Amino acid sequence: MIRLISFLVLFLSLLTGCLFAGSFLLANENGSHGDSWLEDEDRLQLWNKVRSDQQNRLPKSAIAGLKEIQKSAIADQAWPEATLALCSRFLIEGQVNQPVYPYVIKQLRVAIPDAPEPMKPVLKTMLAEYFFMYYQQNRWRFQQRSQTAAEPGDDFETWDLARLLSEIDKLFTEALSSKEELQKIPIATYDKLLTKGNVSDAHRPTLYDFLAFRALQFYSLDEQFIRQQDAFQIGADSPIFATTAEFLRWKPETTDDDSYQLKAVALLQELLRFHALDKDPCHQCCGHDPY
Repeated sequence: MIRLISFLVLFLSLLTGCLFAGSFLLANENGSHGDSWLEDEDRLQLWNKVRSDQQNRLPKSAIAGLKEIQKSAIADQAWPEATLALCSRFLIEGQVNQPVYPYVIKQLRVAIPDAPEPMKPVLKTMLAEYFFMYYQQNRWRFQQRSQTAAEPGDDFETWDLARLLSEIDKLFTEALSSKEELQKIPIATYDKLLTKGNVSDAHRPTLYDFLAFRALQFYSLDEQFIRQQDAFQIGADSPIFATTAEFLRWKPETTDDDSYQLKAVALLQELLRFHALDKDPCHQCCGHDPY
């Protein structure tokens, strides 16, 4: 399996009371994780205590420890660790203040504007995915809501599906807006936050690659049934099935600039251009050779 950032795995592991950081600590104790995943010994001890608090069902103590970790990690510009501490805290708080998904969404929406800039792309991607998981949990409610011409308010629990998908699209767009900076960050930098697969990081070598593919998963979904009937569609004779060179020259003609399929095409083109000078550019992006 390609090494993906699995936010869902991270979040579900937390929801079942198994703190994600704990797996790293255990691996390091057993010598199977190589060098310590934390350079700061004080935070290492804090993670151990948080893990212990979770196992002993002491959420308030675990939350206090995570706040300390987050503050220290931000001071050291250890962005992945700070992100992990922040989101772990929200999930533990969510177990107390259920339902979990709405609580975490609300907390992320408050936290993101004040978060350090390097943390925002990952946090916005997490929020986008939480919004979609919230929809999947409440699909029946959205099916009963009709789209209205009235401007929706700020309470996402009253939104219709069109408004929710629009917010997810906005978050993915914002998360990828600093692509030049994200393309310089090796995905290995986020080993603290991610679950390793059994395939080389070459498949998703940078944080940009990872976040872009998370966005692509959303733009490729079949949930776009609420869009206008004349929306952009990829035909059987589309250059998307041609060579890479032809695909990159393709400029789809459409008035539907907000089409999610169109955004998926543009994002794939960006990824291919980014890796055009790689030794094996196509392998980096899609894992096979279309030539």
